[in-house]
Amino acid sequence: MRHLSLVASVRDHDWKPTAEHDVTEFSDRLISSVDMDLEERFVNAILGRLYFADLPDRYDSIPQAHKDTFKWVFGNKSQRHRPTDWDSFTDWLSNTGERNVYWATGKPGSGKSTLMKFMFNDSRTWKSLNA
Repeated sequence: MRHLSLVASVRDHDWKPTAEHDVTEFSDRLISSVDMDLEERFVNAILGRLYFADLPDRYDSIPQAHKDTFKWVFGNKSQRHRPTDWDSFTDWLSNTGERNVYWATGKPGSGKSTLMKFMFNDSRTWKSLNA
């Protein structure tokens, strides 16, 4: 799909292969198009491997958390009793650096899935991701 937009871009811009600026712009768009295509395919491959047929049933079986149960996850470090207890979830969501995994651990039945469902359904998660 992106390759078609690149072809349309060449047609619409009337780039000249002898003009340095045109060649540079075309090259930049080509690299961007290939990088995005590879990233999109990689993301789709990962998501495809994570999906399982009972996923919707599993989601529905997770109880709703009380509205105040997990409010701490959106707090900042200054609101915590001990700022080193965990990394800021909202900072992690909006981070574009190398820290790509937010690790939630706990004993069976301790509420990890309920926490994930809470974060998924909370608008603050999506606002932080969009940031």
